[in-house]
Amino acid sequence: FKKIFGISNKKCYNANKGGVVVSLSYAPLWKLLIDRDMKKTELRKKAGFSTVTLAKLGKNEPVSLSVIEEICKILDCQPGDIVEYKAEE
Repeated sequence: FKKIFGISNKKCYNANKGGVVVSLSYAPLWKLLIDRDMKKTELRKKAGFSTVTLAKLGKNEPVSLSVIEEICKILDCQPGDIVEYKAEE
């Protein structure tokens, strides 16, 4: 795994993509929570993930797809509704 992805704080370096740095943003998730009048801790409890995972989301760090899946189930949305992807050269 470390040969493919070198993870640092908010960016993920993918060696298989020719050195493209990938930035993830969960800003759409926070906007959706505001629109639905739901607190982050309420989402965490309903989706069943840890405070560490919530902190990773808050820092725009990568989380597992199972976390994204649970959030989508709770909010009845698609992954693209809660995550933005930005590739940087």
